[in-house]
Amino acid sequence: MTFFENLNQHFVVEPLPHELLKSIKLPNNWTQFEGSIVYPMLPKTDNLLGFLSGEYGDASNLFLVRQGHAFGGGGHFDILFTLNPETEKLIDQIIIGEESYLTSLRYKTIWVNHLDKYVFHVYGRDKIDSLTVEKCLEEEREATCQQPVSKYIFVDDSWHFQTIKEHKIAKGRLFPFLSNQFLEAHELNSYTKEILELMSAEIYAQYGYSFEKSRLKTHFNQQKWYVPQKLENVDTLFSNFEKHNLEVIRTRVLNTN
Repeated sequence: MTFFENLNQHFVVEPLPHELLKSIKLPNNWTQFEGSIVYPMLPKTDNLLGFLSGEYGDASNLFLVRQGHAFGGGGHFDILFTLNPETEKLIDQIIIGEESYLTSLRYKTIWVNHLDKYVFHVYGRDKIDSLTVEKCLEEEREATCQQPVSKYIFVDDSWHFQTIKEHKIAKGRLFPFLSNQFLEAHELNSYTKEILELMSAEIYAQYGYSFEKSRLKTHFNQQKWYVPQKLENVDTLFSNFEKHNLEVIRTRVLNTN
């Protein structure tokens, strides 16, 4: 599947290579080149332009990559990936649908306008060691130049994107954000233990898990999107968002009276 064949599917994410993470995480490795900042290398998809912006600080570990469809501009898609500030390892990454916009970069939560997005496994065998950097400006309303960003032209190499597992979010769910956002523990403070249990169960129900508890069975049998199935090891189907959120919910339940 080529990168833009279908922008209406969902895929589970896998980590970026450690050597790439290290170069991205450490701003001390960045150097000045003819007045422009030379940022670390990012994986390419054919000969496309990319834009990298990042916030830095004690609590900041979000990086947004904006890739152009072709040289000279045109449409774009956004890649957001999250690094653990202590281990410098990738927590997750997500490619947001064509022409979509991020509404927030708070904490490790991913907020998107649409559910149509890609999440890809990115990998490569050869080291990428050449890069052309140009100083440019993003144009906003009335063609006014605003925040400066850096432009990348990627060389031909072995880096590429590969879809690894389809992941669709059922329409009509009460808590769809459990499958496309990373939750922080404090975001669950207002939920009762019963609601937290329902939230956790909805992730399982997304994949057709058959419940034994009568309350959960009755609730999900009333949902049009729910199709019960006989499944083994249903947890192997969970996305990284869902795995993370289940753990956050379980911890919250243990701490709830």
